Amino acid sequence: MHTRSRFFSTLLFLAVTMLLGYSMAMAQEGEDGPVARVIIGSSSITWQSKVSNDGILLKISGPNTFYFEKTYPPGEDPSFRFSDKANGSYTYELITVPTISNQVKEALASVTEENRYAVEKQLREAGKLPDPQAQSGAFFVSGGSVVNNDADEANPNKDQVIVDDLITQGSACIGTDCANGESFGFDTIRLKENNLRIKFQDTSNSGSFPSNDWQLTANDSSNGGVNKFSIDDVDGGKTPFTVEAGARNNALYVEADGDVGFGTSNPVVNAHAVDGNTPTLRLEQDGSSGFTAQTWDIAGNEANFFIRDVTNGSKLPFRIEPSAPENSIYIDSTGYIGFGTNNPARNVHVIGPDGKVGTFPSSLGSKDAFVFENNGNVNLALVGGSTSGSSLKFYRDGTAGFVAYINYNHNNKIMNFYVEDSGSIMSLNSTGDLTLSGALSQNSDINAKEDISPVDTQEVLVRLAEVPVSTWSYKDDSPDIRHMGPMAQDFYAAFELGQDDRHISPLDTSGATLAAVQALYELSQEKDAQIADLKQQNADLEARLEALEAIVAELANE
Repeated sequence: MHTRSRFFSTLLFLAVTMLLGYSMAMAQEGEDGPVARVIIGSSSITWQSKVSNDGILLKISGPNTFYFEKTYPPGEDPSFRFSDKANGSYTYELITVPTISNQVKEALASVTEENRYAVEKQLREAGKLPDPQAQSGAFFVSGGSVVNNDADEANPNKDQVIVDDLITQGSACIGTDCANGESFGFDTIRLKENNLRIKFQDTSNSGSFPSNDWQLTANDSSNGGVNKFSIDDVDGGKTPFTVEAGARNNALYVEADGDVGFGTSNPVVNAHAVDGNTPTLRLEQDGSSGFTAQTWDIAGNEANFFIRDVTNGSKLPFRIEPSAPENSIYIDSTGYIGFGTNNPARNVHVIGPDGKVGTFPSSLGSKDAFVFENNGNVNLALVGGSTSGSSLKFYRDGTAGFVAYINYNHNNKIMNFYVEDSGSIMSLNSTGDLTLSGALSQNSDINAKEDISPVDTQEVLVRLAEVPVSTWSYKDDSPDIRHMGPMAQDFYAAFELGQDDRHISPLDTSGATLAAVQALYELSQEKDAQIADLKQQNADLEARLEALEAIVAELANE
């Protein structure tokens, strides 16, 4: 009895030990790839890096448009939790960011579009920039677990050698599962077993004859692997072409004229993509060449054609809506950009809503960088927010700050003009008050004038004397701000100067004042002459009086 008890105890111990050993083996199970060893745990997969890197990008796609992407920093192994994921087949891709020196990073950061590829090639040939390294694979999730990838397949080894040509008039079935009396249908050659491969093993071994081995592969050999058809570069250890089972009709279609269709059997241009919702082309720089990773999408739908910055929050920096007018944006061979025109005349040429003018000005300056053209009124709008002000600034090469700018202050509603480092040299407020920090100079060049007529200064003086002069305040001003001067209506009635009877030009008031001063000067000259004449007459009378007084004195002494 005790012997039987010890026997069952030992048997139970061995069973538990075997189960624990199997569980530990499952936790450590994995397969080696060129980049990492795959470790499948109870709830997640970890890829243990085998190569030096500055980071690893992991991308996973799965059922129901599932997509996962993450870049792991150096020293951190990529991992993926599958226990809460949907059942189905998942494919992954690992891409390494190469470990490069700061010198190489600086060289890559300073490249231009012209020498970008030349610099990369030079660095690779010098061994300073490693070749890109990638690894891809698949796994199947069922019930929150990964199906065991191990497969123990029978491999019969019964050889038959035919040393002459083999001609089969009929169909041929090759594989361990071919049956006697196989029904071929229209099949000429059928491969039938659970691991299907056609390998092209080139035995060339002399001279420069090509000798690379290739393979056609149908489906992964591992349990839970991918249903797919691939072309494998056996010697290179790469798979450049794969078609997964379930791919839609005409996923890739090459027409007789060379047009390629993506989702269509009738491509009408060189590359023709068809999809029911936003056909998209993705341009992904994955960091494998040392450059910073960046992804762009080019896509279009019924709402717009757009470029999407996937890396930076999927922003849409460029969009075109359907039915946008022709030449909405046009870049000429000169580099000029036209908005609404296919013949821009300058760096930026904008055509307004009323179209082009009848005759374009031939005197347009060669340095006129911006042209706004409209067959009607032309308006330039600057729209600011609720901040303190909006500015139009001017800069000059070699100067740290602006050389001039115009600023509108939203708070006090004043437009200020600045030049160099000075303060505001001119300001204009919403009531029309213009304030200058210097003198006001108005054009009075004789060469700019015509129909010049002299004025009767005396008449001007008489008229000016009849113009009332008052003190007053503008209605838009504060009551404590007073001014002195004539009313425009009175001044216009007296002289009919200026554009209308509501405005007075400073040049007209100063002209009338100068004419009045000249009239007063003429009057003062006349008065001075009269005074001088009276003084002379008075002197003559005094002399005669003195002579008479002398005669009277002599007569009195006799």
